[in-house]
Amino acid sequence: MFTERWNGMLRALGAAQTDVARAMQCDRSYIHRLCAGKRTPKAESAGAQRLADGLLALARQTGQTDALARFLSLDPASSSDAIRAGILRALYEGEDESRPARRAARNAVPFRVFGERLSAVMRLTGLSNIRLGRLLNLDPSYISRFRCGFRSPRSNRKTAGDLSSVLLARVQEQNRLPELAELMDVPLELLSDKAGVYECFYRWLFNMENAGGSPFIAELIDRIGHIAPPVGQSPASGAALYGDAVSDTDPVYYGVAGLRRAVLRFLGGVILRRPEVICLYSDQNSDWMTADADFRARWAALMVQCMEGGTEIRIIHNMDRGPSEMAEAIRSWLPLYPSGMIRSYYCRTPGRARFSTTLFLCPDFACVTGVNVCGTEDALGMYRFDTEPGPLAAHRAAFEALLSLSGELAHVYRTSEISVMGGNASRVTVLGASPSFATMPEATLRAVMERTGISGDAEARLREAKRVQEAAWRRIAESGGFREYAAAPSPDALRGGAVLMDLPDLTLAYTPEEYAAHLRGVAALSAAHPGYCPVFLENMPFSDMRIVSSDDAVAVCRLRAPYLTVVFEHPALCRAFGAYAEGIRIAEGQTELSPDALEERLGAPRP
Repeated sequence: MFTERWNGMLRALGAAQTDVARAMQCDRSYIHRLCAGKRTPKAESAGAQRLADGLLALARQTGQTDALARFLSLDPASSSDAIRAGILRALYEGEDESRPARRAARNAVPFRVFGERLSAVMRLTGLSNIRLGRLLNLDPSYISRFRCGFRSPRSNRKTAGDLSSVLLARVQEQNRLPELAELMDVPLELLSDKAGVYECFYRWLFNMENAGGSPFIAELIDRIGHIAPPVGQSPASGAALYGDAVSDTDPVYYGVAGLRRAVLRFLGGVILRRPEVICLYSDQNSDWMTADADFRARWAALMVQCMEGGTEIRIIHNMDRGPSEMAEAIRSWLPLYPSGMIRSYYCRTPGRARFSTTLFLCPDFACVTGVNVCGTEDALGMYRFDTEPGPLAAHRAAFEALLSLSGELAHVYRTSEISVMGGNASRVTVLGASPSFATMPEATLRAVMERTGISGDAEARLREAKRVQEAAWRRIAESGGFREYAAAPSPDALRGGAVLMDLPDLTLAYTPEEYAAHLRGVAALSAAHPGYCPVFLENMPFSDMRIVSSDDAVAVCRLRAPYLTVVFEHPALCRAFGAYAEGIRIAEGQTELSPDALEERLGAPRP
């Protein structure tokens, strides 16, 4: 079948979905639907030709052309046209193209976030539907539909603008900007800017600030999905990476080039001395680290060697960066987290945009510091390299003062079992490739263990994890707050072993019979516990991840080796993950299925 052969080709190339999407210059969600059996381009279509061209291009880029040819039973010396034809023949030979198109369900509440925010501002300013309708010359029932999330005026620019203007003017007349800032979760100073307050409020009201956040969250999830611990054999010796910088005696460095050399000197000294801890903070634009590919690679390798030497890195991240800069920071920092040698924090106090500060501190060795006017660092930046005990003590006191105003940003665990479900959360949303382990029936778990030969200590660990997760699930479901979104697989994906179970630290695929049994268990739990709401989505952007979010934490878990869970507690990240999950649910063309409807579609035989 198409899905099995497509996935087989990707395995032959050792390619991730992101790699294929990049080679084809298309969205990763499209590749995911192909891998999950939810999309099959027609054999004679332009889409099929793009698949063949993309696979061939990827094979060339990665030096896997011979491997692809062998998978297709072709001579490795075959021409590009022959390999392209072989790809299409392998994908579509015997494929039935008569399957009916699936019908997309219409979302019931497409503008829920807008409705909630509108209602909150109306309550803050004491406006009723009737009063606001009069101010806008709209029928009160129209306002009611706004508040319920069934309508939004965004398509009507005049109405949207008038609504924002009237609400903001009402807030200002009543001197309620502090309450509005708290509601929007932004610094009051941001709303005190007369030139920008309207745009800020408009974007928040219509949930537009998450439009830039969703790609950021999608990239963050993708990076976690492809993360690999870097600690091990370093690509080069420290001396080859920091060069003669460690022999510098200069007290001051100038410009970005100077900062880079100072950092090489600093990290080289850390590697030679192997201190217990170094402390880092910077709100300077990260281009100094990321713009030069060679320096970025040397920096990453030196950081690895610091950790290999037993040095813990404590870093206070700047969360006031824009989405693109945060994405660059993710590319640089996230691969270092699985080492277990990084403690990351975020400062709770709001940042400013006049001066940038950089501080690299090794308490008993040296400190690189710079305070510069934002935007002038490249040409006019000045960075001190202090080694005397007095300045080092002062810098350490400054870092600890900033640390006292900070909260931990991320916890990294080398397991897929840890989640916020086990905490004190009363409301939880789960977004995953399959139903959660907590809802798997005992008989299904027993059948899986018998089929795969799990016994002894492995069985005991699995049963204990089941007990803990099931207790947490029951507590949250009984409080009325467990909402679970899982991917709705196709029969082809199930038969092809492409649907992974949500088992802690085990990569196992369902059989069609096991999935059907789990599905029936989910339906029974939903009927017995009104607080548990399972929904199966037609389009899920990942097949081997799980996201568990509550009001105050988000866990992103990998369901395949190397197993990893990253827990974030930053409020803005929690909100962004919530908006990301909501965006998937209400995406155009999305279909929601109940457990019973999915079982009927899969046509699984009942026992």
